[in-house]
Amino acid sequence: MVASEENVKEPVVATAEARQAFEASALALLEKFGATRSEKNPWTLTAVIDRSNLHAAVKTLRDELGLDMLLDIVGIDYLGFKDYTGPRFAVEYVFKSVYAPAKRLTLKVFVEEADLNIPTISDLYEIANWQEREVYDQFGVNFVGHPDLRRLLN
Repeated sequence: MVASEENVKEPVVATAEARQAFEASALALLEKFGATRSEKNPWTLTAVIDRSNLHAAVKTLRDELGLDMLLDIVGIDYLGFKDYTGPRFAVEYVFKSVYAPAKRLTLKVFVEEADLNIPTISDLYEIANWQEREVYDQFGVNFVGHPDLRRLLN
């Protein structure tokens, strides 16, 4: 199949202005859920959110800001980090827009070792099913409401 010139679209470029506009709108939206910007990662927009607001915030980011791709869910164990004080674990969710490359965002949820429960987002992004299972398997984080939370690797 040969694409006609009418069907070929100009690539969308992530400009600094588009990035700044997205960051402002994303942070304003996330403030409604009690999220705050993390200054520890200056290279990307990272917001820290309480787990109780995670599901609603992710749904809003997907539906209102067009973050239609969940790139990864990452577990972090801070046990060996020098001079770190705070909860032992964190879970990071990395999102982007397929059609607007300036839209990228990481959500971070801190989790105490005594209570490793976080709501699932597998109902919002299908790929979260496997990614949550991997974090569960490697770090013991329990994704409440997950349809099939069982070990993948170990």
